[in-house]
Amino acid sequence: MSQSEGRFVRPFGLTDNPFGPIRLPLLPDGTRPALKKRVHLSNLYKYPLRLDKEPALEHLLVPESGNFSIYQQEFQDLLEVAGYGEKPVETTEQFAFLISGEQGTGKSTLVNMFVRWLQQCDVEWNEIRYPPDEPGSGTGMRLYEYLAAKLKSTSNDPAEPSYCSVVIDNMTARDKDAAIRIYEEYSGSRVLVMFMITDDLRLLREARENYRINLTRFRMKPLTPEQALAFVRHRINQFRVPHLRENLAGYPLFPFREEDILQEVSGNQDGESGGQGSITLRSFATILQRALVDGWSARRQDSALETLTSDELESRIIKPAQAYAKLQEVAA
Repeated sequence: MSQSEGRFVRPFGLTDNPFGPIRLPLLPDGTRPALKKRVHLSNLYKYPLRLDKEPALEHLLVPESGNFSIYQQEFQDLLEVAGYGEKPVETTEQFAFLISGEQGTGKSTLVNMFVRWLQQCDVEWNEIRYPPDEPGSGTGMRLYEYLAAKLKSTSNDPAEPSYCSVVIDNMTARDKDAAIRIYEEYSGSRVLVMFMITDDLRLLREARENYRINLTRFRMKPLTPEQALAFVRHRINQFRVPHLRENLAGYPLFPFREEDILQEVSGNQDGESGGQGSITLRSFATILQRALVDGWSARRQDSALETLTSDELESRIIKPAQAYAKLQEVAA
C-alpha cells in the first residue's frame, strides 16, 4: 500500500477515501478489479460512473443508493420480452426512454448501466452520444445535425439492420423536438434504442401528453435517509481496514455515525427542519469526500485507532452537517 493510498488508515481505519478513492476496493478474495485504462477515481464522486466504458467501476456502484436495481430490472425485463438478451438477437423492436431528475441524482449512471447491459447482448451496437465523448468531435454541431450525421454513417440495409444505441445527455427543452425528430426519421431504417436524460422536470410532465413517440419513463429522485445510509455503509465496508473491524464494532460507519447520516438527510428533505434543500447522491458523496479530506488534515498525527477507548472514538466522530455547511459557504 502506497503512502498516499494508506493515509486514511491511522485517523479513520480506512484503506482509502471511500468517496474519492485512488484505487478500486479490494475484492473479498484479496484481488483488485482491473481497469481497462487509467481512470481518475478520486473525482468520481462528482461524475457519473461510465460502466459502459469501464465495467470494473461497478464495484463503486451502490445500487441501494437509489432505484438503480429496480429500474435496471424493469429495463432488462422490457427488452428481454422484446427479444434482446444473450442469445442471438433477431428482434428489430425499438425503444425510447426518458430519464429525468434533479442534477446529481444518478440519471447518467443509470443509463450507463442500461447501455452496459445492451453491450452484453449478442448484437453489434453503434453507440452514439450527444454531447460527443471525443474531444473536438462535432464541435459546434447542434443535436439534430450531429445525430443525423452519425446515424447516416451506419448501414440502412433492411437485410442487415443497424442497431443503434443513442444517448442524449443533459437534454434541454430546446433539444426536445430535435430528439423526437431523430427518432421519428431514423427508426424506420435503423433499430434505435434511445435514452434522453434531462434535469428539466417540465419535460417529464410534457412527456405524459405531448410527445409523439412512445416513451418509457424513469424518474431519479434525491436521497432518502435510508438510501444515504446504505451508500455510506456499503462504501465504508468496502474500504475498512480488516484488522480494525473488531475494534470499531461499536462504530461500524466510523468516522461517521448512523444517526448523524439519517438526521442530515432527513433534515434536508424538501427543506424541512431549516435545511438547505434535498440532498442528491452527488452532493452527498461530495459532502462525505470533503469531510474526510478536511478531517485527515486535522487528525493525521492522532493516535492509532487500536489504542483508543470507546469515549475517545466518540470524540473523533465527524458530523456530515459540518462539511455540508462548509460547502454551502463555498457555494455562497
